[in-house]
Amino acid sequence: MLLAIGFAATFMICAAYIIFPRRLHPLEQLFGLFLSLFIYAFHFFVSGVNQRNFSVNAAGDTFLTFLLIRFILTPVLALWLMELLEFARRFWSKAGLMLGFAAVSTFETFIMLRIGILTYEDWRPLGIFRFWLIFSVLIYVSLRLYRSTLRKELGLS
Repeated sequence: MLLAIGFAATFMICAAYIIFPRRLHPLEQLFGLFLSLFIYAFHFFVSGVNQRNFSVNAAGDTFLTFLLIRFILTPVLALWLMELLEFARRFWSKAGLMLGFAAVSTFETFIMLRIGILTYEDWRPLGIFRFWLIFSVLIYVSLRLYRSTLRKELGLS
């Protein structure tokens, strides 16, 4: 049941991302996808596996739901954030988008905690929110650096 809900949510978000008009170059999209996967995988292995701050339920259905949400849905949401940040022009709108992404991701973590997919040793919503906020800032700054490097390489600036 959880796997079906996770799959449906992931499918809807991915379909909406495909329909949404895009400004990012396909190389930038690929870079953002791999960067978000790398950052979250690093956080997962350092915080979850090494420090044992949280653990994932090992049952097949819930573990697959966790993998589906965190390693497919979260990078697609990060790509969507990067697309929306390209549409935003002012600092406050970009900050609002990053805060909104952090709030949605924290709520997603809370839902996984309540359903029983995740168990935290010391649940601190502010710490989770802070991680997702730093995650969104890292994604944005890395995209800007990658874009300037790509433009220099292609001779567009």
